[in-house]
Amino acid sequence: LGTNLMYEGAEIVLGYVPLQRKKGGFSKLIRYAHFQLSVDYLAAALRGNAYMGLGQNMAYAKELFFQGKRFASHIHVSAGYDELFVNQHARRGNTRIAIHKDAHVWKPMEVSAEAFFIQRNLQREAARLYKGWDKFKLNLQVFSTVLFYVMLTAMVLAVPSTWPLVVAAYALR
Repeated sequence: LGTNLMYEGAEIVLGYVPLQRKKGGFSKLIRYAHFQLSVDYLAAALRGNAYMGLGQNMAYAKELFFQGKRFASHIHVSAGYDELFVNQHARRGNTRIAIHKDAHVWKPMEVSAEAFFIQRNLQREAARLYKGWDKFKLNLQVFSTVLFYVMLTAMVLAVPSTWPLVVAAYALR
C-alpha cells in the first residue's frame, strides 16, 4: 500500500489471505471454510480481541518479536506458530487489520480432501494451545453451530410443516 501500517501503537497487523480459485464444488467448500475463518479472526481483531492470524499476511514489530522470545514457546508445534504468536502477544490496542484488496496475499490452494483435513488438523493442534478464553469462545462457536443444525433437523422431523421457518432460519444464519 505504500504506507506504514505499524502506526498508532500497533505492534501486530493482520491481513486477509484469500485462496486462489479453482473449479469444483469441493474447492468452493474449502474457500468458504477459509473465508469464514478469516472473517472470524479479523472481526475479533477489530473488536480488540485478536486471537490468531495467518502468517502469510501478517506483520509484527521487531521489538515485540524479540521481547516475546521469537517463536520459542511454540517450537514444539508442527504448524501454527504464527497464529500462536498472535494469540500470545495480541492485546486490545496493539493489533490492527489491513484488508484493502491491495494488501491481500493470495495463497495457492490444493483441492483434495486429504489436504483439507490435514490443514484442519493442524489448525486444531494450534488452537489447543490458545489462551483459555479464546479456546472457550471457539469451542462455543462450534457447539452452537452443531446445536443449530441439530435443532433445525429436529424441527423438520417433529413438525414437517415448519420447513419454511427452517429454511428462513438457515438462510438467515
